[in-house]
Amino acid sequence: MTSSTEESPMEEKSVSKSFITDRPVGVLMVFAAALVFGYFSLTSLPVTLMPELSYPTITVRTEYPGAAPEEVKNDISRPIEEALGVISGLKRISSISRAGVSDVVLEFTWVTDSADATQDTLEKLDQIRLPDEAERPLILHLDPALDPVMELSFRE
Repeated sequence: MTSSTEESPMEEKSVSKSFITDRPVGVLMVFAAALVFGYFSLTSLPVTLMPELSYPTITVRTEYPGAAPEEVKNDISRPIEEALGVISGLKRISSISRAGVSDVVLEFTWVTDSADATQDTLEKLDQIRLPDEAERPLILHLDPALDPVMELSFRE
């Protein structure tokens, strides 16, 4: 037997059912409020495919035509790494030396201002003495908005 203070599951269902049926105006007002708030939220949200995002990385690319990867590493990548390794906010520095091309990737902390990091990089690059055959270093920023939305490949 159940005591008189406990409610049975049938009584709990009847309480929620009676609220919906006994107060139709209250339920209608809650529903209308949800619709109004939903409409205003929908119209005020911007719709973008990719959010504005700027990764804190800079790539310094230097071309050294006709040079082997070992020459590129010793004559281009190492001097650039040594000069740029003292920039404030730098988290990690790495380089890739290929035949005729050096890529030095600078990763900064998320709080580092991109414009300041770029300016510091330019100042340090102006102080480096590179071989005469090497071209002027380029500074590249990664922009995820330029990545394709979809890549397709076809095969016969």
